[in-house]
Amino acid sequence: RAVRSGLSADDAIEALTRGAAQALGVAEKIGSIEPGLDADLLIWDGHPFEAGSDLQRVFIHGEEVPR
Repeated sequence: RAVRSGLSADDAIEALTRGAAQALGVAEKIGSIEPGLDADLLIWDGHPFEAGSDLQRVFIHGEEVPR
């Protein structure tokens, strides 16, 4: 919704990840991909907000999850 209203896609990703973790006071544990932080990871073949982008791989707690 925010992207449709003019927020850049990259800023929307930032708001949903690092920004949300900072707002909740947990950025020292989650919110970005850095050594020592907990992260689940989704790998797309394009930008996640682009029509036609497909989810390629999912990692939860460091383990790849079959799709």
